[in-house]
Amino acid sequence: MQNFLKGPHHMTLDRALEQAQANLNRHVEEALASTQQLLERCGGTAEEIEAELAQQRAELAAWRDNALAEIRRGLEHFDLPPEFVKLQ
Repeated sequence: MQNFLKGPHHMTLDRALEQAQANLNRHVEEALASTQQLLERCGGTAEEIEAELAQQRAELAAWRDNALAEIRRGLEHFDLPPEFVKLQ
């Protein structure tokens, strides 16, 4: 298991990704809750709100997955000098 941080704050790549995923999931849930509150205040029907939340849930899941992939890519190359990191 690769340790990407050295010293008193070291952690494994898997642990760092778990924390990142938990944080991203929290942001997704907060965004969905904010959207729901806004739509309720604006008088949206239950069907309209659910439809919007379903669409936003799918978009946010894709965003979360892409963000996590980029975080993984960055952390996998944490110890490499910049000239060895291939940008995709």
